[in-house]
Amino acid sequence: MEQPVSAEIEKREMAPHGPGFERHRRSSDFDDVLMGTPFTGDPDRNGPENQVFHTGAKRGTDHEDCYLHLIPPEALYAYGRAFAEGAKKYGLHNWLKGFPFSVLMNHAQHHLLAYMGGDRSEDHLGHAIWNIGAMIYFQEHRPELNDLPPYKNFVPQGLSTQESKGESPCSK
Repeated sequence: MEQPVSAEIEKREMAPHGPGFERHRRSSDFDDVLMGTPFTGDPDRNGPENQVFHTGAKRGTDHEDCYLHLIPPEALYAYGRAFAEGAKKYGLHNWLKGFPFSVLMNHAQHHLLAYMGGDRSEDHLGHAIWNIGAMIYFQEHRPELNDLPPYKNFVPQGLSTQESKGESPCSK
């Protein structure tokens, strides 16, 4: 016997922001609602460690420092096309054998400069993302491939004195 569908589920499926997100009247909460993060100031919430949905379901907020859902699909497709091109040319997992960082950095910078110079003969931005992504992967899994010179005291022009104290303004 089929169980009846509750009115709550029907309302949820018709919600303008998709299932699971509650719409609040206060405009200051709107961004938090869209991000699915908790409202720490609301007494009816369970605190910063939980995200509570209008269904009553709770979920931890352990991914609030990484918004994968904000990565533009166009960027993911460009990254994926670069993987596909390499797989067809060199083999599916060839890249996992590893490349020195100096080679990856050189190729990424060449692709960026080619794009900046107006060359649209290939997907230079997708290839730049691929090279940078490979460095990020190898930084974690194959750190011995990092043959770049230590630029610890290098301060890009335009950074303030506070930012130039050895830490990048974008550091973790």
